[in-house]
Amino acid sequence: MTHTPGPWKHDDIYGLILHGRTEIAALHSGNKANANLIAAAPDLLAALESFVNFGRTVSTESEAKIAISKAKGE
Repeated sequence: MTHTPGPWKHDDIYGLILHGRTEIAALHSGNKANANLIAAAPDLLAALESFVNFGRTVSTESEAKIAISKAKGE
């Protein structure tokens, strides 16, 4: 089983997580923090896979920091 690849984006107006025009999830709570975390899922997965597969490098540390910022909505 595979997931829809990133990037995923949060549409504030409709409360959707989208990959292009494909709906990944619909958030009915209006919780932007949850939306940011869900939208960052592919980036978080990629950063963790890089870390595990290649060990800690400047590149993987940078990817991880970017993914964390996205998950926090920064």
